[in-house]
Amino acid sequence: MALKQQTPHKVILVDAGPEEALPIGAGLALMPNGLHALKFIGAEHIVLDKGGRFDYMAVRRADTNALLVEQPIQELFTKKYGFSVSLCFARAHVFRETNDTGPKGHGVVRQEYCGALRALAKERGVDMRFNMRLKSIEEKDGAVFANFTNGETLKGDLLVGCDGIHTVTRAYVVGSDVKPRFANASVLIALSKLSKEDEKSANLNRGFNMFFGTVANLGFFPADNDGTWTW
Repeated sequence: MALKQQTPHKVILVDAGPEEALPIGAGLALMPNGLHALKFIGAEHIVLDKGGRFDYMAVRRADTNALLVEQPIQELFTKKYGFSVSLCFARAHVFRETNDTGPKGHGVVRQEYCGALRALAKERGVDMRFNMRLKSIEEKDGAVFANFTNGETLKGDLLVGCDGIHTVTRAYVVGSDVKPRFANASVLIALSKLSKEDEKSANLNRGFNMFFGTVANLGFFPADNDGTWTW
């Protein structure tokens, strides 16, 4: 959508999966720079309508529950990034609280986020093609050619590959003999549904919370305003 907005190029978005499928996953946290990027294409409402806002962050020790850092970030972010409702967002009506001073960080369910972006792209006439898995890449005569397993080939001035680390694009750019190296760290991400009573009994503050342990860390934040938390 940004390329269509800023360049004269025809943009084709190609997906290996079927049109009816959406990416799975848990939650995403978007900070002010991410919201600025969405605002650039008039899509910030996707997060602000559905996401959970961060007004607070805290870091604790997992073994003793000792508080290491605690910071209300609403005023801090507003001061640091100069945010206000009227300045940052054309869709000021998405703010529910009358005393809100502008966007902070937000958490959002990944599947809803991706689905809403895809629907908006379709509404705006982005050429999206599905069930096309990349097979090989060629460059010749000042153009780049993307060859797909279904026999189709697309020609363009620029190819942007967003298909992961075990892919044709990465092998083409860095060479097939350059393998990813495991960093000995793994991340598990999930969603949990909590009632208001659950949140209160666990003394959860609706913001970004992190517990540092000796072999693992645990972080969690609200992914919407209806009790869904990402951890």
